[in-house]
Amino acid sequence: MGYIIKCFSHKGEEIDFKDLDKDVCSLWNIPLETEKWATPVGMPYAHNWHERIVTLIYFSMPESGIATIDHLIQFHLKEKGEIGLMEYFSKDKYFMSLLLYLIKRKIFFTIQYYL
Repeated sequence: MGYIIKCFSHKGEEIDFKDLDKDVCSLWNIPLETEKWATPVGMPYAHNWHERIVTLIYFSMPESGIATIDHLIQFHLKEKGEIGLMEYFSKDKYFMSLLLYLIKRKIFFTIQYYL
């Protein structure tokens, strides 16, 4: 089984993940690399924003198949508790800044599963 995750603006317009990568590079003040996803300074590539957000979406997606950043944070709050959530975010200020940016832009994600 596989899945497709898509990103949309609050107006329902699809946002290409590569365009969002440019925004992340600007937000984190790092150079854009066309062949790699933006990764916080000093972190291994496994911590790139795309991998982290897709993993978060995959594990926290509601049954409707549509997730806002609020859904993702609520999932983590339920799984880790309030203290665990704050510890998680305090360790990674880059990722927290990304989530706040996505909230501000009212971006949401959809996931479609297929066999």
